[in-house]
Amino acid sequence: MSNKWTVNDIPDLTGKVVIVTGANSGIGFEAAKEFARKGAQTILACRSMDKAQTALNEIQAEIPNAPAEIMQVDLANLESVRPFPLLVHSRGINTGVRFLYAS
Repeated sequence: MSNKWTVNDIPDLTGKVVIVTGANSGIGFEAAKEFARKGAQTILACRSMDKAQTALNEIQAEIPNAPAEIMQVDLANLESVRPFPLLVHSRGINTGVRFLYAS
């Protein structure tokens, strides 16, 4: 018996919302793909919308009807980050989380 954790250990995430930053490549991409595979409404939050769209297309090619979408955010730019929660909520996505920012 192996004690190693795998993506098979991720429970059903239907009804959950997951926001993954840096989701267009690397670990962020793989995490977003597996969260979507497990049914979470997955938001790929990326700086480059072109790269985000490419990542979303790859996810949807592997997982048809994946509950995933892209949104632009640049974590190095506070002016990009501040409106992000409003953008999420304006799409009718209830995260159940309050976003607070220090000014």
